[in-house]
Amino acid sequence: MSYITDTSTPASKVIHLDSAHAHVRYLKDDEGNELTTNFLYHMNEAIVCPSHLSMICSLHTATIPYTFYNVRGASTTSVNNHLILTYFNAGTGITTTYKLVFPSGSYTAYTFINMFQSIMTGSTEFLTRPWEITNGVPQYHLYSYIPTGNPPGYYPQFTNVFNNSVRTRLDRTRLRYHVWNIVVVQDVMTLQFGDVGTTCNDLFGVRKDAGGLVVPYSPDGISASTNSDKVIDMNDEIHGLYLRTSLTTDGTLNSETGTFSNILGRIPINVNYGGVIFHTPSNSSHKLQISLPTIKMIGVKLTDDQNRLIDLNGMNWQISIQIDFVKRLDTLTSINPRLRQQVPVSPNPPQVKINGRKAPKEIYRRKI
Repeated sequence: MSYITDTSTPASKVIHLDSAHAHVRYLKDDEGNELTTNFLYHMNEAIVCPSHLSMICSLHTATIPYTFYNVRGASTTSVNNHLILTYFNAGTGITTTYKLVFPSGSYTAYTFINMFQSIMTGSTEFLTRPWEITNGVPQYHLYSYIPTGNPPGYYPQFTNVFNNSVRTRLDRTRLRYHVWNIVVVQDVMTLQFGDVGTTCNDLFGVRKDAGGLVVPYSPDGISASTNSDKVIDMNDEIHGLYLRTSLTTDGTLNSETGTFSNILGRIPINVNYGGVIFHTPSNSSHKLQISLPTIKMIGVKLTDDQNRLIDLNGMNWQISIQIDFVKRLDTLTSINPRLRQQVPVSPNPPQVKINGRKAPKEIYRRKI
């Protein structure tokens, strides 16, 4: 654009930020480690905008390691790792509510359904993995709901309540799951994919308005099953990252809320897990105005499309922000002097006569 090469304004400035050099990190994970995706950086040299100019900013480059999990279970980023289920035991006539919690990790469609099978059947191999121990306490990821507990809630389930009653299969052709029950025809199992904040519908290929899915009885494991009603999305509909900064507040519309927010740019995920996302905007014409007269510190946050914080699991990342200076818009009166304010005509002007006749009102009008 023309103002970039305008020599009447100061040269553009580029701020290179590395999360490793952050001065303040706001959140920690469950193990007490600081998250690198929400930080504040203090600048030793401030950027001051001259009074007759304005500042605008844009995303210059970004380098982000793809080390965040598609199944996230930490308390600060728990978004899609819960599965609520109810089970009616025909032999006892008792209905019990359970909560299944997936360990955080990067899963494929095959490893995810295998993990579901291992948790449901109480796999010893699953329960004895060393990375399932936190602070010396084994993390049994199947919980039974006890309404009379103190306080009421979910408590670890240490027994194998489902035995081999649950069977699963991955349909590789259609990318869908099949789940069935092979114990007793009267037994009823209903799957509910988490609560409002931790739904895992997309991972199972179930639409969000599907409600609970009843797992039918199938003696041969083929004749009846509950199936995914859409394609499995192991990305959990996260196909891009959103960079949010404290420099702007209302420059980009967020479709989730329908309001303008502090999003500086969207970074597409174009590599596989374990790679590095290199992003250089091919079209940098979108620039956001900065209302601050001085930039002394910058707050940065990396989220998904639903404003949920991303956890890079200890890895640092880098971004570059470009600052340009532009002239302030001229006022209308400076562009067109005719628009200057005029003194209104007095309602009772003095009686002036010219050649015995009353003078027109225009004679009393003056410009300033």
